[in-house]
Amino acid sequence: ILMTPENAQKCHEGTKTQIRRSIKPQPLGISWFEHQQGWCARVREDMGSAEHPAYVMMPCPYGKVGDRLWVREAWAFPGEEALMYRGNPEDVALYKKWMKGENYPKITWTPSIHMPRWACRTVLEITEIRAERLQEISEQDALAEGVTIKPDAEIAARVARETPARMEYWALWESINGAGSWALNPWVWVLTFRRVKL
Repeated sequence: ILMTPENAQKCHEGTKTQIRRSIKPQPLGISWFEHQQGWCARVREDMGSAEHPAYVMMPCPYGKVGDRLWVREAWAFPGEEALMYRGNPEDVALYKKWMKGENYPKITWTPSIHMPRWACRTVLEITEIRAERLQEISEQDALAEGVTIKPDAEIAARVARETPARMEYWALWESINGAGSWALNPWVWVLTFRRVKL
């Protein structure tokens, strides 16, 4: 599963235990409903009728409860000699979050999508999957998403008639998915996980 450097670090530290990803394709009207064990039902446009619609079952593309996800994040080698090493990935790869603020010359960062499995430092085991609207996120779930509540968040939250953690998650979601994406209130997969010690 692809992660931003910040989210990958929080998963590694154990301060992030949930992630939300948009369901694709999105529903037609209110035609989606949650099903057990990470499955959703979607109305098919080419079958059934308005009175008796036909549904197609769709599994969560990220897996099922008990499956393990390896976190892909931006990474780099400290030197060419590391190319020959296949031991502990924490001894091999330099991770972007760790190097924040440091000056490491001639380091070429490789995008997360190109990270090989052997260089992964964080493995997550899925413990729960569900489907819900984005704005249904609770204050507790927003904290599980790893948000950090800033000092002035209480005031901003009161102005927006929101709770602080939800307000921070709102800002995080829009920083990743674009301005106005929170207002769209899409259906999302909600994955709860725990870090597996390697």
